[in-house]
Formats: sequence, C-alpha cells, structure tokens
Amino acid sequence: MKDTRQDHRLYARAAARFIATVLGTVLLVQFALSVYAWSLADQFVVPALQRKAENAGVAMARNLTRAMAAGVPWDKLEGVQPYFDSVLASNSDLAYALLIDGQGHLLVRAGHGGEVVAPEQFVSSVNEVERRYVTYGQVQVGVDRRFITSRILTIRNDTGALFIASLVLAFELAWFAATLGFTVPMRHAAQLLGRMAAGDYRYRTDTGIPAPLANGINALQGRLNQSWAEVTRLAADQRRWAQSQPILKRLSSLYRFADGGFAQDLPVDRSSAVRALCFTFLFADALTRAFLPEYSAVLLAGLPAGLRTGLPLTAGLAGFVLALPMARDWTRQAGKRNAFVAGTLIAALALAATAYVSDAAVLLLGRTAAGVGYAVMLSSCLAAADAALGTERRNMHGAPAALGAAFLVAEISAPPLGGIIADTIGERAVFLTGGCLILVSACLGMVLLDNRKPDPFRAPFRALPAPTARAARERGIQWLDLISGSVARFLFGGFAALAVPLWLAATAHSTASIGRYQMVLAALPLVFGPLFTRLSWRSDAYVMLLVLAAGLVGGGMLPFFDGPPTPGRIGALALLGCGIVLGLAVQLVVVGRALKARQLRQGLAPVPLWHTAAQRGALALGPLAAGLLATWRGPDATLGILGAIFLAGAALFGAVLYRTGKADP
Repeated sequence: MKDTRQDHRLYARAAARFIATVLGTVLLVQFALSVYAWSLADQFVVPALQRKAENAGVAMARNLTRAMAAGVPWDKLEGVQPYFDSVLASNSDLAYALLIDGQGHLLVRAGHGGEVVAPEQFVSSVNEVERRYVTYGQVQVGVDRRFITSRILTIRNDTGALFIASLVLAFELAWFAATLGFTVPMRHAAQLLGRMAAGDYRYRTDTGIPAPLANGINALQGRLNQSWAEVTRLAADQRRWAQSQPILKRLSSLYRFADGGFAQDLPVDRSSAVRALCFTFLFADALTRAFLPEYSAVLLAGLPAGLRTGLPLTAGLAGFVLALPMARDWTRQAGKRNAFVAGTLIAALALAATAYVSDAAVLLLGRTAAGVGYAVMLSSCLAAADAALGTERRNMHGAPAALGAAFLVAEISAPPLGGIIADTIGERAVFLTGGCLILVSACLGMVLLDNRKPDPFRAPFRALPAPTARAARERGIQWLDLISGSVARFLFGGFAALAVPLWLAATAHSTASIGRYQMVLAALPLVFGPLFTRLSWRSDAYVMLLVLAAGLVGGGMLPFFDGPPTPGRIGALALLGCGIVLGLAVQLVVVGRALKARQLRQGLAPVPLWHTAAQRGALALGPLAAGLLATWRGPDATLGILGAIFLAGAALFGAVLYRTGKADP
C-alpha cells in the first residue's frame, strides 16, 4: 500500500512545523546561554588564575618557613630548585617561580625566564617569607597572559562546540519525538484508512493510533467483517445458493474481508525506530574517537608503535564484522527485543570493564566485546525495520538511510563532547558515559521492539541473461560495488578513525580540540555529501566530478609530504576530506544507479560472498594499516598515503566504469 501525496501532506508538514518550532526555541535558548558563557569567560579565568598564583606562592613560602622553623638556616636551604621545578611541572598554567632574598638578589629561578624580557606579559604574585616578624625574602609566582588568552580561547571554543553538538542532539531528539509521537501514528492511520477506502477490511489496529480514532476504526471493521460473515453464512443455505453465488463473487472481487469475521492487527511501521536505536550505540562509540589512539598507545606500550594505536580500533571493528552474520541468525531465533537487550548488556559491560580496568588485555577484549554487542544491536534494528516494511518496495532502502543519518549525527556531536569530558574528568568517564547511554537504549528497545519474527521483503533472484555483453556488464557492476565499498570502508577506519586523531595529537592539540576538529571534518559529508550526490545523480558527469575530486585530494595531500606536522595544515586536511567525500559520493551514485537499473531489469541479484568479506575486511584492517603507516612514515605522510590510496581506488573505479559502459542505460 503506497502513501499518496495527500497522505504525506497530512502529517509531514505538521511534523516539520513542530520540529522547526522546537528547534527555534532551543536555538534561541542555547544561543543566549552560549553568548553569556562566552562573555563571562575572561571574567572568570583571569581572577581564577591570579588566585591560583597567589595560593601557590603562599604555599611555597609557607613550606620555606617551615623548613627554617625546623632549624635550617636561610642561607643553607637545600632542594629549593627541585621543589620549584616540581611545582611548575605539576601546574602547567604557572609560568615561573622565583625566590629573592631581602636585598633583591635572585636565588632560585624555575621557568623559562620570559618575565625578564617582557614583564608586561605576566601577572605575578609576591609572597613574603617571614619568621618571627623577620622578612628573609619573597616568593614570586607568575602566570603568562598569553596562557590566559589561550585558556579563554579554549573555553570559548568548547562553548561553541557544545552549542553545535547540543543543537544537533536537540534536532535528533525533536525528530525522534515528532516521528514516534505524531508522524508514525498519522502514517499508520492513513495506511489503515487507505486500505479501507480501497475495499480491504482485513486489518484493525491495536497500537500506534489514539484510542478514540482506533476504537472507531476497529468498531467499523468489526461490523463490516461480522456482516460479511453473516452474509456468507446465509448464502450457504441451499435454497439461496444459486441466487447468492453471483453476488458473492462480485463482492469478493471488489472487497476483501477477514476470514471468520475477525480482522487481524496491522503492524505499526517502526522503521523510524532504527535511527533512534542505532544512534545510541553509534554515539557511545564515537565518544572515544578523539582520544582512543593516544589512550591505547599508553596502555599498549609493550607492543610495536604501529600496533599500539590501530589494534584497539581494529579489534572493535573485527568483532563487529565477524559477529554480524551470526547476529542475524540469532536475532531470528531469540527475537528482536531479546537480541537487542542482550547486545546492549554486552556492549555496556565491555565499556564498563574498559573504564574500571586500565589494562591492555582488558582494552582489547572490551573493544572486541563492544563490537559484538553493536553487531547484535544493529541486526535487531534492521530486523525490526524489515518486519515493519513488509513487502513495500518503496521502503527497501529506508533502514540504510536511517542508519546513515544516525551515523552522521553521532559523528558530528559525539567527538567534541567526548574530548571535553576526557580533558575535564578523564577517559574513564567517557567510557562510563557511553555505557550509560547504551543502557538507556536498552530501555528504548524494550518499548519499541517486539519478539515477532521478521518477515523481510525478498525480491526474487533471477538468472543472468545469456548474452555475453549483459553478463560482462553485470560483472562490471559487481566490481564497481566492490571497489567503492572497500575504499570507503578502509578510509573510514584508517583516515577518519585513526589518522586524523593521530595527526592532530602530533600537532600538540588537546583532546577537546581534537574532538572539535573531528566534528568539523564529520560535518563535511553532511554538508557536501547531499550536494555532490544530487549533482552526480542529475548531471551524469561522473568523469568530470571524479577528476575534480582527484584534484582536491591531490592538492590536499601534497603538503603532508613536506616536513613535520604543523597546525597550519588544517586547511589542507579539510581540502583532502572534501575531495574524498566528493569522490566517494560520485562512486556510490554510480553504483546505486547501476544496481537500481539491474533491479528493474531482473530483480535483486545475490552479492558474492567474497565481495562482502573483502569490504568488511577493509573496514576492520583500515586502522591497523594506518597505525603501521604512522609508525613507518609519521602522521603527516600517513594522511598523504591514504589520499594516494583513494586516488588509486578512484583510478581503478574509473577504468572499470569505462570498460563496463554506461551504468544506467
């Protein structure tokens, strides 16, 4: 049953107005709070650092006084220099510490000494060293004004990142509330009434529609089906058989009634729940994106440098791709709700163990177990989407689209939040936050999923035609799918998940700033992906767009082969990311059009098993390969080499496309 344009207008416009109203209100409130926090940053940071300098000076002077009270003469104090150095080493916001005697002579200096050249750049605190009303000297502790400026800038950047992330999360929550609370019931009601208008009275509703409307529809369905049952009973009388059979045949051809007079429940379309349920574990996993390479490098210090950074990510992705086929079969046996709750428990326990036990083996096992849990959760969500979609061809790609939207939202909002939490509280808090979010998703799964066995739509597989040209084209389409899918998955695991955080960490960025840059890079597919996809779909200029993508990638990758990592190459990194997004968008559009044309000609064809294995292997091995490249050539050259891998994949894709011919005849 297809929704008509009138049915779409019935709920889509109202839902869009609701989401726009909620987002507008949230945007105003968040913008006002962000501006207020932005303006107060300097008013709080400068006095706080001044108080810290004063408190540090008082504590250091008090310790010197205690040493003299213990019988150590002023002119024979020992260990002052190491003591001052240790204080500055444990407090990075303090620039220098000086010990000066009563005549103004410098006795001990700790710090870089910039206050001598440019004293106006420092805010200092002077504390006297006194004992029994005799002043022996003074301790001066200073804070660099440039450090204060950088701290204010960091706070303002964190405020901006939180504003953007919270706005994206507010949109996701508003979309979820509007969809499940308004759009889904209206769509369900429109579908049920549309069936009735077409003469199909076999279905009733039990959930998804407000009770007054549902009771009226169910009462009408019951009366019609009971009346039909009564008519068929009377028509079965031998005395009325000859006269009633033509009428019954005519009515049966026009209308469809429930067997026995009792209608069955029409399943509620829960495909939109896929996005909400998948978003939780994608968000929990993306929280660790900013610090996991450096965090794992510390725990896995005994391993080679290339394995330290890439092995945990590879372990998680390997657990995911290996468990996914088995998770699908287990979901069919255990039920969608049971499987989803089991997956959430596995993932939450894995994240909790990673948080509480700082051990290399626990980290690797925890990442693998979390990947297994994510695979079970994803299989349950996709099974729920298949069961809801039924046999409607128009919604065959609804679940992958919802999953892609959830992935992009999680990649944009989670890394800056995870970086800020890691900088302010610690890495363990990030793992615990992810575990708590997954437990929340378990509660959602208990409400949105059920244990009914899925009945997904399966288009019939048809044999390939005999002509050699058509068979060669089909093989070419499969190769195009293999090349584009493998390169996209490899670059996600190697470029986005590992190489970018490693390069940002090598350029002395904090965890919070790494999260902010990853948010910007993740926003590139969201901003430019639909534009490039629409341009590729409508223009058919595949070769021109691939050449443009190759030029962007080439221009972005060349600076990374020249010298050590520098912060000024952020623009080159953004150019490299835009080129990769453009190239992958063009390739996926070509493959999508080719698959659509093949489906219209001959139905869905089976995907070779080794193609699926190759694509999943590329996803799992991407971080490990990037880690080995970073050890061999450094973080900068790793980004350039990954760009070269994309160019090689694009060239191979273009060659296969040229041999295959036009993908959508």
